[in-house]
Amino acid sequence: MKRLSAQDAFQEGVDLFQTGDFNGAEASFRLVLKIDPLSPAALNALGTVLDRLGRSHEAITAYRNCLKLEPANFIASYNLGNTLRRHGDLQGAESCYRACCAMDREFTPAVQALGSLLLESGRDDEAEELLLTAANASPPNSDACFNLGTLSQSRGKLGEAEQWYMRALANDKNHLQAHNALGMLCLLDNRIAEAIFCFEKAVAIKPDYWQAQVNLGIAYAWKGELRKAEECHESVLRVHPGNGLAHYNLALALLAQGSFEKGWREFEWRFEKEENPVPKRHTHIPRWRGEDLEGRSILVHAEQGYGDTVQFARYLTFLIEQGASVSLECQDRVISPLMNGLALPLRIFVRGDVLPGADFQVPLMSLPGILGPQAWNRPAPPYYLRPDEESVKEWQRRVAVHSGLKAGLAWAGRKGHANDHNRSIPGATWRPLAEMENVAFFNLQAGPEHDTAPPVKLVDYTSLIENLADTAAIMKNLDLVISVDSAPAHVAGALGIPVWCLIPYNPDWRWMRDRTDSPQYPSMRLFRQERPGGWDDVLRKVQKELLKLAGGG
Repeated sequence: MKRLSAQDAFQEGVDLFQTGDFNGAEASFRLVLKIDPLSPAALNALGTVLDRLGRSHEAITAYRNCLKLEPANFIASYNLGNTLRRHGDLQGAESCYRACCAMDREFTPAVQALGSLLLESGRDDEAEELLLTAANASPPNSDACFNLGTLSQSRGKLGEAEQWYMRALANDKNHLQAHNALGMLCLLDNRIAEAIFCFEKAVAIKPDYWQAQVNLGIAYAWKGELRKAEECHESVLRVHPGNGLAHYNLALALLAQGSFEKGWREFEWRFEKEENPVPKRHTHIPRWRGEDLEGRSILVHAEQGYGDTVQFARYLTFLIEQGASVSLECQDRVISPLMNGLALPLRIFVRGDVLPGADFQVPLMSLPGILGPQAWNRPAPPYYLRPDEESVKEWQRRVAVHSGLKAGLAWAGRKGHANDHNRSIPGATWRPLAEMENVAFFNLQAGPEHDTAPPVKLVDYTSLIENLADTAAIMKNLDLVISVDSAPAHVAGALGIPVWCLIPYNPDWRWMRDRTDSPQYPSMRLFRQERPGGWDDVLRKVQKELLKLAGGG
């Protein structure tokens, strides 16, 4: 048999690599090096194959040997930079990319790679210059366009970001990240049909692109097609059974449909998400998973927003009924005084307090999943919070001097909330309430959102409000509370006060779908958007209903 020449063996290796036979390609490139140990091309090619085989340390050695023989081999320098970057050696990767750019400034993959690395490390201005160079090259580098889109988005320039994502796709119609990022921009802008199109396009190109599949499920949930949302997340989990984000979003879709048994089980994955996981607390204490509580002590700890704590506090009753000694750890002293109004034999603490010992600990929002149908199927009581009577009387004296229907108003949620741009209502949108007669509006808004006040004459006692217990005492003297989906709505519902909660088109799971009441709060009425951004219609309906109550219609 004729022995292969180095050139023939190299070509054979290239052919095998292109067909996906990486083991065969490795053997061919090693044959080249056996014939010619000083072949930089074979060393670089061997490094590429070893990278594909997951043997990155061997690949790094091959690339470095290549560069010893041929320091000006910018392709090997670029490849080495990519491998080092994947392994977290960002400084080494940066050196390789810079060396490559110095050798050939027109090699846009290296210019783009250096720009994206600098972007990742927070050096935005230097990154932008490099990315613009690569994006404006001929042909334009699609990855650079995409990264400029992410940079614009991080700066809040969403229109500019969208243009960059579109440019990336104009240059590479199969750019997965650009399809996905453009879909997320559309979703944030409530262009749900466009978002679905983008995510479906990405999944069609790469069926196992789970990020786009999860986002497609979120988009279907926003549209109200919860069964389709379920299918998307379950398809991800069939391939990636440990994907916390898919599990968590599956939970939200299930809970929104009232599928509580599976929904609460999936909701436990909120601690396992890669993106913004809920922190685990008090893990040195055994986690309660339903064991007998008679004569035992348990620490229940709040975990997310104030509204979550108020809503789930009613499940504490079930622990006390089982004979447990219960301690509740709240977020802070904004909410802890309110929890005294539960009228339960609890010990109440806040984060940072010295806590008593306990036999078990459990996150507050895990209670319904552990307690089971006996808890979530039991009808919610008319109320389960009682503010301090002396405080109620004190506020009565202040509130009583105002005539007409007394309505509390909360128009914005916490700014850091992921969906706050949808659930908070711009000040000017409240204009239908501005000229109403026989209604006194009381400001229940706290925090920096106070600056976005609607054009409504407000009775403002917020300077006297120190915590949510004060808010509750004011509410007990009002005829009605009108609130966006935020803590005041939950407080009013838990107090049994008539409350109108204004719900965005893409509602939180707890408000479910297609209903105007809430199983959580018998005194609550839901006013839903019928289209994305349609707060004008909601406020006109609120105005109409207020006129009936105030005797003006």
